[in-house]
Amino acid sequence: MFRLASTRMLLLCVLIFLISTELHAQRRVRGREREQEQEQVVTFTPISYKDTVIFNSISLPLVYDTKYKNLKQSLIPECSLTKPLFPPLRISEHKLFADVHNKNAIDAQAYDYLKRNNIRNFRFTAAVIPEKIEQIEVMSTNIFDLLFKIDYEPSIKNVPKPARYVPKQKYWTYSGKHTIQLSQNYITENWSKGGTKELKFFHHQIFNFNFKKNKFSANNVAEWNLSLSDNPKDTVRNYKIGNDLLRVSGNFGLTAIKNWSYSSNIEIRTQALKKFTVNSDNIISSIASPLYVKIGILGMKYTLAKTYPKVKGKTLNLTVDVSPFAINYVTVLDKARKPAQWGIKEGKWHKTTYGYLITSELKVKFNQKVDLHSKFRYYSTFENTEAESENRLSMPINRFFKVNFNAWVVYNDNKKLKKDPKFGYFQLNELLSFGFDYSW
Repeated sequence: MFRLASTRMLLLCVLIFLISTELHAQRRVRGREREQEQEQVVTFTPISYKDTVIFNSISLPLVYDTKYKNLKQSLIPECSLTKPLFPPLRISEHKLFADVHNKNAIDAQAYDYLKRNNIRNFRFTAAVIPEKIEQIEVMSTNIFDLLFKIDYEPSIKNVPKPARYVPKQKYWTYSGKHTIQLSQNYITENWSKGGTKELKFFHHQIFNFNFKKNKFSANNVAEWNLSLSDNPKDTVRNYKIGNDLLRVSGNFGLTAIKNWSYSSNIEIRTQALKKFTVNSDNIISSIASPLYVKIGILGMKYTLAKTYPKVKGKTLNLTVDVSPFAINYVTVLDKARKPAQWGIKEGKWHKTTYGYLITSELKVKFNQKVDLHSKFRYYSTFENTEAESENRLSMPINRFFKVNFNAWVVYNDNKKLKKDPKFGYFQLNELLSFGFDYSW
């Protein structure tokens, strides 16, 4: 019994194997046929000029041209007396045009036959055809008219000259850069090394309005730089303002020689939001309190623009502006603030100092993606020195998202400011962020 069952199972397996092999072979044959059908090249007959023009007038709609008003007269056979004794000599009836004339004669006979025997099939007459129709140019039947035709050259003496096209000069150029980025740090409460969790928001908007005409140029920039972070230690507000800068600047130049120009510049700087003391409603500073105005007069500016053909997208742009005479004006418009913290004497709300100013701006594109933008300002009154450096390194991920590294370094040796035991008069602010970044 066991042998019988095993034999049946073996036969069943062999049968299934044979069926699957046959199905697989049929599938392969169908696949080959499908591939052969796809590989067949379909040849198309090229379209010629004859395919676009109707040569056979019989295929055109039947139009009664009123040529045969009396159809009975057309049935009278032709008589030799009605023919002219000496028919005119037509060059076009040469044997060269015999095939064309025979074809036209056959078409005319067929058209006449339709008129005589199928007058009811004519649904159009010459009267219903629009008057303004495209006129067909009739070629002369005399071949000598074409052989001895004289073409006269047109005279260009009296032809007016075309008006010269003068493109409209564009003096203003506009551009902008918009950045909204985030950075986050999370630490659990049982982290042995200590620290606090933090979420930072970085916002930077720049608008450029540049003007250039002949030797005069003006570069104007309006920007707002803001960074916020959460502050769990503040029980009144749960956020802290790290950097808040609202600035409008302009640089005006008149070209002197190749890379040098006479220049003057102005910068107006303040903040947009209010800053408070931790765990208090006491306002430290607000908009226009303080307000800084720096003016550089009768300076010289050096401009350098360089490209590197060996590295695609690599460029370098450098500007250095030196103003031997500069004015620094500081004012506090909010009378509730304490002006002494900005170096203003008690009882006064503004301060004016004179010195010299040096500004520079560097833009380096290492390739088509990575770029560095750096600004530097140095102002000195021989008693007090203020220096500031702004640096941003951008590394894009795609067109709209970038990783930015920002660093701000400030130096101020004002005696009324408290000197830090570790950094002295230097101040440092650093931010690494990722997010939306778009330029136009």
